[in-house]
Amino acid sequence: MGFQFMNNYRGIAILMVILAHSISVLGSMNPVESIGISLLNLHMDNCTLLFVTVAGYFFSVLSSNYSYIPFLKNKFKAVVVPYFFVSIPMIILYIFDLKHNHRWVDLEWFHSSLDPVSQYVFLMMTGAHLGPLWFVPMIVIFYVASPAFIFIQRNKGLMAAFLLSLIFGAYVGRPEFNENAFHSFAYFLPAFFLGMLLSERKSLYESIMKYSEILIFIYAILISILYINIEINTSVDLFIKLLLAFLILALCRKRINHKIVWLDLFARLSFYLFFVHGYFTGVARIAFRETGIQFEEYSALLFVFMYTVLVSLAGYVVCKLILKDQTKFVLGA
Repeated sequence: MGFQFMNNYRGIAILMVILAHSISVLGSMNPVESIGISLLNLHMDNCTLLFVTVAGYFFSVLSSNYSYIPFLKNKFKAVVVPYFFVSIPMIILYIFDLKHNHRWVDLEWFHSSLDPVSQYVFLMMTGAHLGPLWFVPMIVIFYVASPAFIFIQRNKGLMAAFLLSLIFGAYVGRPEFNENAFHSFAYFLPAFFLGMLLSERKSLYESIMKYSEILIFIYAILISILYINIEINTSVDLFIKLLLAFLILALCRKRINHKIVWLDLFARLSFYLFFVHGYFTGVARIAFRETGIQFEEYSALLFVFMYTVLVSLAGYVVCKLILKDQTKFVLGA
C-alpha cells in the first residue's frame, strides 16, 4: 500500500485550501449570515497547516536520498520556475497600474516609491500579487533550510524541534496578511516538523487508527463549540489545526490507504492547484461584485467551489494540450 494514504491526505488538504478561499469570496461581498458557513470557514481557515504537514512527511520519507544541490535544483524547476510563469498576468496588472486595489499593499506607495524592477521584486518576494502565492516565498525558505532538518532528523531531535517550534510559532502567530515570508516560516515550521515526526514515528498515529472516526467526530463537536463561543487567534488555531492534521492522517491510514482516482488527481496537481486557483476565485469575486447577483449562501459556496475546482482542472487540460512535455516546467504539474 505504500504511502497512498498520504497522497490521499494531500488531495484532501488542497481541496480544503480551495474551499477556504471559496468561502472568502462570499465574505468579501457581504458578511456571511449563515452560522453553518461561518463555522465551516473557521474549520477551513488556516488549513494550509495541513498542506505543510504533508510536505514535512514526504521530505522525511525521501530524506535517505537527500543531496542538497540536486534537491534545490529539483525544487527550483518544480516550484520556483512555475511560480515565475503563473505570476506573469498579475505582475503585469500591478506594474502597469491596471489593478487599483489591494488588501494590504499601499498602491500609491507602490507606484510612487518603487521603480518597475523594485515593484517586480517586491511582489515576487511577498507573493502579494495573488492571494495564495504568499506560500511560495515561504516554502522556498524551507527548501533552503533543508540541511538543518536533515541534521535534526539524523540526530534524533525531531520531537524537541517540533515542541520548540510549536512554542515559538504560537508566540509569533501567523502574520495577518502573510506579508512576511520569514514570519510565515516561523509559524508554519511546527507543521513541517510534525510531518517529519509522524513519518519517523508512525506508531503515533497508528495507535489511534482504530478510533479515528469517533475522534474526528468528537473533535468536530468540541472545536465547533469552541469556535462559536470564543474568538480564536492564530496562535491557538495552530494547535487546533495540527491536531486536525494528526486525526485526518490516522483516518486516511485506516480508511483510504488505496488509490482513489479523484483524490490521486488532486494530490498530483496540488501545487498547480495552489498556484492557479486564486485567479479563479478572484474572477468569481469580481463577477459577484460587478453583477450584483445574489445567491442563497450555501448554493453560492457550492457554485464557487465547484467552479474553481473544475475551471482549474480545465485550465490544466488546455495547458497540457498546448505545452505537452513542458507543462510541469511551466505549471509545476
